[in-house]
Amino acid sequence: MTEQTKFLEVLDRFAKIGQSIGLAGDLLAEGAAVRNGVAQFRTLIPLVGAVNAGKTSLVNAYLQRQHGCGLPTDVVPLTALATEILPAPAEAVERVDLIGEGDSVLREVGLEEFGQIQKQLKTGELEAQYAKAHLQHANLPDGNRKVLVDMPGLDSGLRTHNAAIQRYLPRGSHFLMVVDAEHGTLRQSEIAQLQEFLAQEVDFTVLVNKIDKMQKADADKVVDHIHEQVHDAFGKPAPVHTVSAARHDVAALGNALAAVDFDRALRGFWRARIVHLLDDAVESLHACHSALGISTLDSERAIEHLESKAAGLKEQLRQDKRDIKCRYSPEAVDRIVHVVRDSISEAAPSLAVAYKKSSDVGDRALNEIVRHALNLVVTESQDETMRQIAGRYRTDTYEIKADNHLLTSNLIANRGSFTGTARRIVKVVGRANRRFHVIVELLDELLGVIERSQVHKECERLAQRIRDIHGPAIASRLRPRVQSVYEDFCGQILSDLGCQIEANIGRLRTDIQKSRTLMRTKKECLQARKQALERAISHITSLRSSLAKRR
Repeated sequence: MTEQTKFLEVLDRFAKIGQSIGLAGDLLAEGAAVRNGVAQFRTLIPLVGAVNAGKTSLVNAYLQRQHGCGLPTDVVPLTALATEILPAPAEAVERVDLIGEGDSVLREVGLEEFGQIQKQLKTGELEAQYAKAHLQHANLPDGNRKVLVDMPGLDSGLRTHNAAIQRYLPRGSHFLMVVDAEHGTLRQSEIAQLQEFLAQEVDFTVLVNKIDKMQKADADKVVDHIHEQVHDAFGKPAPVHTVSAARHDVAALGNALAAVDFDRALRGFWRARIVHLLDDAVESLHACHSALGISTLDSERAIEHLESKAAGLKEQLRQDKRDIKCRYSPEAVDRIVHVVRDSISEAAPSLAVAYKKSSDVGDRALNEIVRHALNLVVTESQDETMRQIAGRYRTDTYEIKADNHLLTSNLIANRGSFTGTARRIVKVVGRANRRFHVIVELLDELLGVIERSQVHKECERLAQRIRDIHGPAIASRLRPRVQSVYEDFCGQILSDLGCQIEANIGRLRTDIQKSRTLMRTKKECLQARKQALERAISHITSLRSSLAKRR
């Protein structure tokens, strides 16, 4: 049984049990939403690499498209939008959807028009975020669970490239790095990208393209050298294979796609959320069951106590929102800005060499250094902030309980109504906000900060100027934007945490009141309800255990 089938079966059984027992409506709705997400899940496999590494040509070769009949290519690098390759329905007209904010379709175009639009994107004339190409080919069967993504060049310096990395690094389960064999080695931008994969625990495969332009002995040396580079950089080997788009030798690409573990990707993305859903359901049913055994007065006291404690937590959340600038933001912002400044300083010699070659080369190198530094340090800073918030609210949420011992013991025995909430909320928010949009918004403004008049000076003098003047200047311009976005990030965590606490309080109140209504019925009905709740708790707990054992 596949993980997808297993998860869908668990969620279907959960829905059936929940409906039969009268489980809280918000939990049933969440279960339905999760099931829909599991059923529609696709694992994304981005194809990344330097400009002119031949990524798009490799995709076309994999799709068995002749020149001019596939995704647009040109002598000048053309891919400006991340493009997801999806199967088109049989006999349907092939098309490309241009996707904007909120995953809305801006336009539907043909492949030829898509090439023209890619050129327009370089001058910022279209606000598309990414594209979906619906193509026909045997390698793209209807319902394919693996989606290949053609990405802009790593060192293109385009806003769209930075946006693409932000979009797919948290979502991609396996990346394919395409390297130009003629270059003979991994570029610094490629090594930096692989380091980001490592930091995010993302798997990758290296494909050495254009191998047809070299003698076999020379090609073998290049592959061995790249193997050594990867091992030296990460302390472990990674798959490195040769391909040739020109010769349509793409077996290694097909094998890499086949080897991507869909079940593992789905499990990593959905398992924790399903387990949390089942935990919430068990807690809700325990509250219903416990309330059946206490007096009306005790149940009223329990509700009053819950609401009183919730009011206190809401006030604490409001205070935290007012104090974000002094409680959560300063240390994180300082760290982010300092890491960017230090990264530029450490790279000053290579930046100077890059700017000596040309302004464009220097701008691309600066773009990669700043983006890479931001991605890593922001992830670490956000994780630390989330741990602080979770720790601050964990103790208080444990204390949300009723005066009655039976209700209290049942709730605490099942991890507490809110104990996991802080950890759960910040984890979800963190996954969605792992990277700042400031990376995309600001880098274009930062490029060009190095005066072109300095390019002709000696590299050593230019490097020193980058350390002493340009690095601190970039960090200074970055600070207010990072501070603003980081405060928004913290505020969103606290807002979501408050909404979750309020929702849980409302659910508990409803559960207790529902049980009080039942207690006014005949004793036999009351006993039957208790037994039904006990069975539901047992069944859902069993479902959770079946997921917990699957690693």
